[in-house]
Amino acid sequence: MLRKPIGVWFSIALVILILGVGLGWKVGQKLAVSWYRSHPQRSGTLSPTEQARVHSIISALSAVQISGVYAGLANDTNDPKVRETILRADIEHLRGLSARPELAEIKPVIELHLGIAHAIAATIEEQHAGENAAVQDMQSAQALFQSLGWQDCSEETLKTVAERELARWHPDLAAKAAPK
Repeated sequence: MLRKPIGVWFSIALVILILGVGLGWKVGQKLAVSWYRSHPQRSGTLSPTEQARVHSIISALSAVQISGVYAGLANDTNDPKVRETILRADIEHLRGLSARPELAEIKPVIELHLGIAHAIAATIEEQHAGENAAVQDMQSAQALFQSLGWQDCSEETLKTVAERELARWHPDLAAKAAPK
């Protein structure tokens, strides 16, 4: 009875397996890449200019959504100059977005966030002895909310809105924003 070493056959089978997996991997990658390139991403029936407009609107909405983070940063700092700079930069950024004609469709959303930014700035400035700036920001917030059709634009309502927005971005402030 002729006995062949099993180790040789096992080594050959292992080499064939490794080569098969390696070649399959490479061929699979090439096939996936070629299939992806031959099937462009579907964006519905939008023309390239419409795609650019939708992309611009989505980018602006993302920028608007992040504005609450800046207010939280301003609330966390103890330096009044830094606080003022952060709050003003956020408000100016939102004003700039609101003034862009290609974003007319979402202007009410931007102005809502601009009003909230003014209310937050007024609340923070009031807490840190910036009465003059706080009054001016509160008046700006009231004017914006009235232009958006809000019925109750009192200082208490806008302070509650500001505190809740701060609590949304900074949960440790949630107790402060709880209804009284």
